Amino acid sequence: MPEKNIVILGSGFAGASALRRLARYKNTLDSKGCETIIVDEKEHFEFIPMLPDLIGGWVKPDRLKWPIRELAARLGCRFIKGRIEKLDIDKRTIELDKDTINYDYLIISTGSCTNFFNNQDAQTHSLKIDNVDDALKIREKLLKSAEGYSEVSVVVVGGGYTGIEVATNIMWLFRGLKARCRVVIMEKSPEILMMLPEWIRQEVRAELEDLGNEIVCGDSIRSYDGENGLCESGRSLKAHLFIWTAGVKAAPYLDTFKADKEKTRIKVVPNLKIKDPGYDNIFAAGDSAGFADAKTGENIRMAVMFSMGQGKIAAENVARSILKMPLVEYRVADLGYLIPMAHGKAPGIVFGRSVHGSLGYLLHYCMCVYRSERRNQANIIKDLISRRQKSPQPRKGVSA
Repeated sequence: MPEKNIVILGSGFAGASALRRLARYKNTLDSKGCETIIVDEKEHFEFIPMLPDLIGGWVKPDRLKWPIRELAARLGCRFIKGRIEKLDIDKRTIELDKDTINYDYLIISTGSCTNFFNNQDAQTHSLKIDNVDDALKIREKLLKSAEGYSEVSVVVVGGGYTGIEVATNIMWLFRGLKARCRVVIMEKSPEILMMLPEWIRQEVRAELEDLGNEIVCGDSIRSYDGENGLCESGRSLKAHLFIWTAGVKAAPYLDTFKADKEKTRIKVVPNLKIKDPGYDNIFAAGDSAGFADAKTGENIRMAVMFSMGQGKIAAENVARSILKMPLVEYRVADLGYLIPMAHGKAPGIVFGRSVHGSLGYLLHYCMCVYRSERRNQANIIKDLISRRQKSPQPRKGVSA
């Protein structure tokens, strides 16, 4: 029976990274009577950055999944499948849907999910894209609609990174099918990608419009019944599919967690401990953590590179806490960002320098392949090359 349980909640980029870092200390932690447990309601790690590519048919779904139980076993840890219901800080327990487990040290890394902003109509009738199954469901409905209608109408709610990737993949899918599709991107802010420099916004807008996407800014969905949408402006939208990409939030069980938060993310200090006093044994990483950039004071954005880096530091500090060593601080290393669009262009900023067109697109997929599971890397490359060779040639200003 272990004397101490180290529990990692969530097996995404932050959780898997934490698991790998703790494995480096396995022999030492074993000698201290510690056991590492990773908990998730899913059986598989899923490579979220390429979910839009599943809609477009660029990759096969099995390329984006690999079993967490297998990874945990390889690293000498235990995997427990279960949906997290509640954290009891006083008892140091985690209530799952079918079990309760104890923890001595905890890493909260449960990622994020779609935020419907309490819009019950949207939550009931629109489609989200949180995981592989969601992406496949969208693709299936698009293909079925293409068979039943002369022109398919789709509304993508949200003009951020995900919304743009989804919209371009839908347009590219229909080009390949030689079918007609009308895609409307609806963004509540005055412009798409409001958080990014103006030159990126302008470049992306031009590419979207060349592909045939319609862009509506400064308006939002009030209600949607599965076919008809009503906007706050009074505008009506009729669509076969509504896809909601308007925002994300931390995992729902954290709503009842009493620590200080920035929106839905738990505030942490530089060593990734919970900011509130009394949580010395709890760390947070990735999308669950609200980590303020020392330069700007703003929370760093949700991104894979930050999740992986924070997962390592959170795990490192758990091990150091047990071994009575000084804790280390997480240092933000922002490599940049890209906006990949399905027709082969991806403007953005990499290492502080502007990147345009096909170069950005190539860099995006190089990073995706590099970060994916080794056994899947070659197959992802094969899928991308094969699909690109079969892709239709762009035709400016038309949707099919």
